Amino acid sequence: MASEEHISDSEKDVHIADTEKDIRTSAYVPTSDEEETDTVLLDVGAAHLDNAAYNSLKLAKDGHTVLVPQPTDDPNDPLNWSWTKKHVILVLVAFTAFLGDFASAAGVPTIIAQGMEWNMDPNKVNYAGNLNVIMLGIGGLFWIIISSWWGRAPVMFWSTLLGLFFTLACTLTTSFSVFYGFRALMGLTLTSFQVTGLACVKDMFYFHEHARKIGIWVALFIVSPYISPLFGNFILAGTDNNWRAVFWMVFGTCCLDLVLIVLFADETFYNRSIPRDQQPARGSRIMRVLGVWQIKNHRGYFSSFGLCARRLFTVLFNPIMIPVMVYFMMSFQWSVGINITSSILFATPQIAGGYGFSSKSVGFLYFTPVVGVILGESFGHFFNDYLARRYVRTHNGLFKPEARLWMNYIGAVFMFPGLILVGQALQKHMNYGVIVIGWGMYVFGVMLAAVAITAYALDSFPTASQEVAGFLNFARVIGGFTVGYYQQPWGARDGYSASFGVQAAIVGVAVVIIVILQKFGAKNHFNHGLQKYPGPFLASLTDWWRFFNVYQRRPDVTQIKLHRQHGDIIRLGPNALSFADPKALKAIYGLNKGFIKSGFYPVQQSLSKGERLPSLFSTTDEQYHAQLRRSVNSAFSMSALVQYELFVDETTSLFLERSRTAFADKGAICDFAQWLQFYAFDVIGDITYSKRHGFVERVEDVDGMVTYLGKLFSYVAPIGQIPFLDVLILKNPILGLLDKHNIMSFTFPVVTFARARMDERLAEMKSASQEGRDPPDVKRGDLLSIFLKAKADRPEFFHDGRVLTMAVSMAFAGSETTAISLAAVFYYLLKNPPSYEKLMTELDTAIEDGIMEDRPSGVVTWTESQKMPYLDACIKETFRLHPAVGLPLERVVPPQGAEICGELVPGGTIVGCNAWVIHRRPEVFGADVDTYRPERWIEASQDQRREMEGTMFQFGMGSRTCIGKNISLLEIYKLVPSFLRRFEVEFADPNQDWKLHNAWFVKQLNFFTKFKLRERGEKVT
Repeated sequence: MASEEHISDSEKDVHIADTEKDIRTSAYVPTSDEEETDTVLLDVGAAHLDNAAYNSLKLAKDGHTVLVPQPTDDPNDPLNWSWTKKHVILVLVAFTAFLGDFASAAGVPTIIAQGMEWNMDPNKVNYAGNLNVIMLGIGGLFWIIISSWWGRAPVMFWSTLLGLFFTLACTLTTSFSVFYGFRALMGLTLTSFQVTGLACVKDMFYFHEHARKIGIWVALFIVSPYISPLFGNFILAGTDNNWRAVFWMVFGTCCLDLVLIVLFADETFYNRSIPRDQQPARGSRIMRVLGVWQIKNHRGYFSSFGLCARRLFTVLFNPIMIPVMVYFMMSFQWSVGINITSSILFATPQIAGGYGFSSKSVGFLYFTPVVGVILGESFGHFFNDYLARRYVRTHNGLFKPEARLWMNYIGAVFMFPGLILVGQALQKHMNYGVIVIGWGMYVFGVMLAAVAITAYALDSFPTASQEVAGFLNFARVIGGFTVGYYQQPWGARDGYSASFGVQAAIVGVAVVIIVILQKFGAKNHFNHGLQKYPGPFLASLTDWWRFFNVYQRRPDVTQIKLHRQHGDIIRLGPNALSFADPKALKAIYGLNKGFIKSGFYPVQQSLSKGERLPSLFSTTDEQYHAQLRRSVNSAFSMSALVQYELFVDETTSLFLERSRTAFADKGAICDFAQWLQFYAFDVIGDITYSKRHGFVERVEDVDGMVTYLGKLFSYVAPIGQIPFLDVLILKNPILGLLDKHNIMSFTFPVVTFARARMDERLAEMKSASQEGRDPPDVKRGDLLSIFLKAKADRPEFFHDGRVLTMAVSMAFAGSETTAISLAAVFYYLLKNPPSYEKLMTELDTAIEDGIMEDRPSGVVTWTESQKMPYLDACIKETFRLHPAVGLPLERVVPPQGAEICGELVPGGTIVGCNAWVIHRRPEVFGADVDTYRPERWIEASQDQRREMEGTMFQFGMGSRTCIGKNISLLEIYKLVPSFLRRFEVEFADPNQDWKLHNAWFVKQLNFFTKFKLRERGEKVT
């Protein structure tokens, strides 16, 4: 994780050989061309650098440890505070963090007494405690935003003050309902410095001091849930089970903390990006504690509320954050489980299978985890530093976050046997001393692991300390919250040796996460060698940025804007680049370049009986693609158009007639985009199976296929940005088995239709073969007959599954892209009346000049359409402004890397071009690239037109060019003139613009029109 506070883009690209030059201005250094700047120079002596290399760096008193961050010369900078002030505030920060779990766990020994007072089951009384625990986690995330926006000191004061009042309310109330509500508010408020405390540590102390100071902070709030039951049990024993006395203890502790805050607290946040002479006057310390100073100087000094909120997601979607959270939860939550199980069994009478301890005796047992925490902090306080120093000495003075993780292995050595020992002791009712030893071992290990993982996360996110603490706290609390519900019943049902044995095994599994983080963590700090390329900051961190951008349904607009802002290459993900330079087209999509399709494409694969159907479009296997295309290539050649024109003519004639009867004659409003998709769907059905789906005849979405396709692509587009989500959601093995065995159907409706047509054809062929005749329709040469012939020619490869795949893919791409292009042609003509009128003049003139025959059906032939240059210009201009595909056509750079537009791009990088971007290059298409102007295609010189046509990307490029391109062109060039000859088209509401929905294909919504029959020669009005 790079520190944006210290490193510029230019610094990120410097090799380790240039370290001496770079450390003069920054202690964060790159370790290779492709690695991030979370590497820190900590020791100039171990780096073997001479004085000239580091003479501008400020060092610690030992003369060789680098101070990170480099302090300012401002005495108000918390880094420059006195040792005494820093440590008084550190203790105060830790004590404030102590309050959260201290107040929460104070309710553990009081449950029975409260149940007796309110005549309730103690388990139900504990619901208030459970809610309090969950609010500790949720509240932490809330206070992250507030403290970043307002400052640390006012959050410390006001959250403690509020928590104090809520504690008082819990203490005084006689109603469980009131108690329940205020217990939740106690958790919400008193948790604040369990997250903000880490930010204070970073504010006041240098990098090399972090682990020790984190240890003090962590130790106090880890020990806190044991301290309150310890004293609580003593208080109950001495007050005849007066539970309010325990809460008076919590109230008093809050009062003490509040007094200390008023006396000693100060604002630790210091904006080092502002020069000393421009820093706002600090004013009164009390004003800083109350938050008045922060409000007065907020603008330009503190972050906006929105930015503070967004930072949460930035950190959460870091590839290492969630594994760190999972590790922390898997390791820490059992401390709560031991607490619950042991306290219950110790207090349970011996006759009922417990130990029969009194409240005072149980209180004494809580010294065990307290001692474990103290010993863990004592050991870790020095050993963490030893590990860091050793790493620095053996790595030329440099330090990386992964060095922190060695302590987690040591922690596991104590946690694992500690849990097993506790389980065996409880199961066999051993002496309580065995439980004490096991419990102490486990807590000792937890303390070591908690400090190490917190320090690792902070080092990985040096500018997001609060967010790191917040998510670690959330993981800790969620684990503790859930274990409270199942720990005791689990042990009682399966035996404590079994339940604690499983818990020990889970701790062992958690260690695997540490291994993965150590091996891959440094490689996954968002670098991928793409640091120098501009783009949204969040996109450099996580593919979730792409996910949400695509989910908003206009990524085309975003990418056009980003390229215009940043240039020809932008970063759309941690490992994804978008290119706007047309030169990139041949480099990426040219023949034999070695680029393969990315994981985005298999998300679009159809399912049939639980099996994927990889098509020409969706497969990433180049060899499979080559074989499949070779089997059917002849079916899609330009010369094959002649045999398909009959199919198109039949459906077009029907479409024109139904447009008259369903809309024109009735004066009805038509959803033109959907109506055109009905047409395209039926055309491709006729071409493929010699049988239309029935959309046009019935003027409805047959079997919901169009609606389903729309939903499918709305799923595909965002999910394709993080393809593994598809394996979890739609294509997971469980659903596949359910579909395969007909328990539940996940087969796509289009697949069902295709399979039915295929079964019909196979039955016809079998019957005809038995009777010695040609099967019906096969002689017409539809696509299905060609696919079946390919099966006969190459049965070892082109089996029934491949036949079905090809048939289905025709409907998928063939209907969607053609319909979008058709709708766009009509829309732009209606929006540009001069172009509409000019085209109609060309069509009418073609009739008069005998170029086009005036047929009763009104259908224009392919050959005729190719003789009308303005029609061609209108269609090409539509392809330019509104290509059907609205996302980059992703490819993966071959392993050896590749040069694209003069840039050497690392192997494995996802690269691509978006037609919406490429088609708006002013040096190719002219300065008015955002304007619909068909004349550009007519006015252009031969060389200009050749360049424009060579840049057009609406059907892709290279070996993966859309195989159905010619069929789509056939439909478009025939229907547009045929429809305009037959009808005058107008907007239903001239003032309403369409709405675009980019779900991989950029569909049009709210495109409503009216049709009026047109007599020959009638002018467009």
